[in-house]
Amino acid sequence: MLVLRGEWNKLPQANKTHLNVTLQNTISNLSNTPAYSLCQHVIRVVNNPWNDPTLKKIIDGESISDSEGKKKYFHLFGLF
Repeated sequence: MLVLRGEWNKLPQANKTHLNVTLQNTISNLSNTPAYSLCQHVIRVVNNPWNDPTLKKIIDGESISDSEGKKKYFHLFGLF
């Protein structure tokens, strides 16, 4: 995911805004679907990718527990 790579901070703000608007529009059309919460989480990551504690640990090279990893995976992919 580009958002979690170093290049994200180098992208023009207009690109980030466009992605955010696109995700907001998508969310408005997905109410009452499993993809709704996934898009909400993606927006939180897009707006502040370094604020998610589990992702920050992974990016910083810190170990995470199996339960943290499973919870994050399932949350990101809408399976939890």
